[in-house]
Amino acid sequence: GDGQGGGDGRSEGGRVGETARKSPLPLHYVKTINAGRKLVSKECEGHVLTHALTLLQSIHLVPRRIAIVLAGQSHNDAQGIRGGDTPLSSAGLKYARAACQLALDKLAAAAETPTSTGASASASLPANAPTASPPSTATAPAAAAAAATAAAPVVLTGTLQRYVQMAALLEPRAQLVLNLKPLNELCFGALEGLRCGKLQDSFPLEYAARLADKLNYRYPGVGGESYTDMIIQLRDVVLAIERTRADVIVVCDVAAARVLLGYFQGIPHADIPEIEIEQGVIELARSHSGFSCTHTRVDVGTANSFVKR
Repeated sequence: GDGQGGGDGRSEGGRVGETARKSPLPLHYVKTINAGRKLVSKECEGHVLTHALTLLQSIHLVPRRIAIVLAGQSHNDAQGIRGGDTPLSSAGLKYARAACQLALDKLAAAAETPTSTGASASASLPANAPTASPPSTATAPAAAAAAATAAAPVVLTGTLQRYVQMAALLEPRAQLVLNLKPLNELCFGALEGLRCGKLQDSFPLEYAARLADKLNYRYPGVGGESYTDMIIQLRDVVLAIERTRADVIVVCDVAAARVLLGYFQGIPHADIPEIEIEQGVIELARSHSGFSCTHTRVDVGTANSFVKR
C-alpha cells in the first residue's frame, strides 16, 4: 500500500512538472544587436517597458558632442526678481555672445579632430575595394556646402525671450534651431516675481518644505513646478538629443541643466537639485563608457543670477 501510494505521488509530481514545462511564464525582453543597429523585443507592454524600448531605439554610438550653455542674465535677474519673461540685460548679452561663440568654437575644433571610429572604418575596407573618385570641379562647392551643413550643430532651447536672443546668435552656424517649452526655466507659480532671498522671510513654511525635499517640492499656485516635473517634461528632449547624429547645443537655465547632467552622467534623481552649476559651457563627449564631462568658465558678462558663482 505504501509503495503504491509513493508511486502515485511520483506520477502526479511528474505530471505537474510536465505541465509547468509546457506552460512557461510570460517572458518580456529587449535584445540589442550591434550596439543598437537592430532591436528585438517581446511583449514590451506597460509604462516602464514602453519607455525603455523607446529610449533604446534612440540611443546610438555615433561620435558627437553636447554643449550645455547657461542662459545669460535677464532684466529680472539683474533686479533680483524670480521668474518672468524679460530680455537679456546688457551684462547678460555680453555673456551670451561670449558663451555662444565658445560653444561653437569648441564643437568646430572637435569636429576637425579625426576620430578613432573613422580610422577603424577605413582600416576595415578590403585591399581591392574601389576608392571614391574625387568630386569634380562643378560638384565640389555643393559637396563642401553639404558637408558644412552636416557638421553644423542642432540648437535646442526654450521659448522665453532670453533663449530666443541666444538662439539668434547661434542660428547662422546651426543646421536647425528648435524652441521647446520643456527647456524653459522652472516655474515658480504664485511666487513668480518674488525677490531673491525673500522666500525664507516671506513664506517660511514654503521655504521649510523646499529645504526638506528639493526634488519633489512643487512651488505653489498655478503653473508651479518641481524638479520631478522637469525630469518628466524633459524626457522627450532627452530622446531628441539621443536620436540626433549631429552635435547639439542646449541653451537653458540651471534647473534644466541639472536634469540633463543627471541623465547623461547617471546621477541619482535625489541628487539632481544639488548639482553645482557654474556659468559657462558644459561639454559632454560620447565615449565607450558613456559621456565625459568638461566645463569651461566664461567670465565675460553675467549669466542667470541663480547660478552659483
